[in-house]
Amino acid sequence: PVQQRGAEGGGKVAEPETMSLEVLKEGPLIKKGGMLKANPNKQRHFVVTRAGFLHYFDSKFDPQPKGSICLHFAKITLADDDACAFNIDVEESAQGGFFALRQKMAKTKFVLRSNLGSIERDSWVKMLRACSNFGDTAPSPAAAFP
Repeated sequence: PVQQRGAEGGGKVAEPETMSLEVLKEGPLIKKGGMLKANPNKQRHFVVTRAGFLHYFDSKFDPQPKGSICLHFAKITLADDDACAFNIDVEESAQGGFFALRQKMAKTKFVLRSNLGSIERDSWVKMLRACSNFGDTAPSPAAAFP
């Protein structure tokens, strides 16, 4: 059985037809915001699903995501100026549909940081790259984390 986030933050068993909602990785990351915001860096709870989305929540107990990032054509790179940060660049064509509905602004670059160090950052980057179809053939998420 597959563990899935429930409305109260607990796990529930997913049915086979909802396998795309399977959580592949989750945990806290700092989402760096724009310079014009009062508090530009906020810790959020992030969840990667087998469907290829990175959802972020104010806390791990929130039932609805604050936002979602479509990873299907995202380019994930390491940040040049921070050993614990990475970038997610979303292709313009991937911003339609679900992504456009979840975002208030058409933001195409996200900077995320792990407070747990570069090893945890590398774990996130590996998982996100496995969910992306950017560039050459990417491995499936199942191949990255069986």
